Amino acid sequence: MTRQIWQLRGGGLSESIREYQTVREMRDDVKLASFLGDNLAPLLRPFEADVIVIGGGLTEHRGFFQKLGTELKARGISSDVRSPRQKRRRDRRRAALRSNTKALTQ
Repeated sequence: MTRQIWQLRGGGLSESIREYQTVREMRDDVKLASFLGDNLAPLLRPFEADVIVIGGGLTEHRGFFQKLGTELKARGISSDVRSPRQKRRRDRRRAALRSNTKALTQ
């Protein structure tokens, strides 16, 4: 597993980082999702996670997580891909529902 992390796409880590930066700078979300799908799928497969949370600058790309989820599913990863913001929004909605329910029952 550790070897897979350091040998992304058959090259070294620094080579993979440069390749990621090149793809990211293209500003093409489809190519970026495909690149990340290729590189993340082998790393994620052993974990069989229900949800994958990805943060950073990618959270600003509208619709990106759906594209990445599609790419990962094509590679056999069925996990739900989310941003940390989605979790926070869901938690705020739950808290609001709880407080409204408490107010109604009192």
